[in-house]
Amino acid sequence: DPNLTLASINKKATATLYKNANDMRDDVLAIWKACLKHYGPQSPQYAMAKHLSVEFDHLFEAATDKVRGMGGVADVNFFRHGQAWVGQQVKVYVPSDHGRLMGVIDEYDEVDSTTHLYHIQYDDGSHQWSTLPNPKVELVGWVPDEEFKNPLATYVANASNIPALKM
Repeated sequence: DPNLTLASINKKATATLYKNANDMRDDVLAIWKACLKHYGPQSPQYAMAKHLSVEFDHLFEAATDKVRGMGGVADVNFFRHGQAWVGQQVKVYVPSDHGRLMGVIDEYDEVDSTTHLYHIQYDDGSHQWSTLPNPKVELVGWVPDEEFKNPLATYVANASNIPALKM
């Protein structure tokens, strides 16, 4: 989307138009991906996008870690493990791709009373075992007890003024 900029994301976030933080993350990831594709690896814009994507990842995880429903520490004590998650659609964040893969949980394994593994089959044919809750795994459609608050608007507002990322 050529109209997608960090400023437009900030505007959308400030107006609380995102359903959840992961939808906002998807838009930010689309900007990083477009910048990396448009500029060559030797360019300062490419280097800046790489740097900002890593910084954004750290800030995103820190900002959402204590928000219920985001897979962080806030979810650990109330998350109910078990077979009920088999069939659940997921989106899994892949930092190296600056994007998220769609998949479905197709298997559950209770290794012991404290280790619960979920097998994710991705739409692209790949698969992996993962723990839940997990900040990189969104359980699509799952509604947590707390509404989405916009903890990232300040970061996006500040990042939108960086000239190196204007495309």
